[in-house]
Amino acid sequence: MKDEATIALPGLSNLELAELKKALPSGAYKTESKSVPPGAFGEPVLASLLIVTLTSAALQALVAYWATKNRGKRFKETFYSVAQDGTLVERTIEIQDTTGEKLETQVYNKLATVPELGSVIKSLPGMT
Repeated sequence: MKDEATIALPGLSNLELAELKKALPSGAYKTESKSVPPGAFGEPVLASLLIVTLTSAALQALVAYWATKNRGKRFKETFYSVAQDGTLVERTIEIQDTTGEKLETQVYNKLATVPELGSVIKSLPGMT
C-alpha cells in the first residue's frame, strides 16, 4: 500500500491556481498542462491540473482554502484522486453545512471516505 495520497485539481482559474500555490507548502504540488485539442474550445489555463501530494501541511492548506472558498450553506468540490496505478478517479465531495460542525472538520471527514485517500488521511498527525 502506498504511504501517501495524491489528488489532482482540474479547472482552476489563474487566481485560484496562484492562491493555492501560495497556500500549499513548496514541494507538495506540481502543475500539468493539457493542451486544448485543435478545433476545440476552452480556456488554456482551465486545461491545467494542480497535482497535490497530501502531506499533513498540504492537506491542512487545501482544506482551509476549500472551506474559505465555500463558506455558506453548500460545499461542493470536484477533484481527481490518483489511484495506485496512476489512474485518475473523479470524486466529488458535497456538504450541506447544516450540522453546526466546523466546516473544515466536515471536509476532512468527507475526504477520509474517499477509498484512495482515506487510510492516508487517517494516518496523518492530528487526523485520527
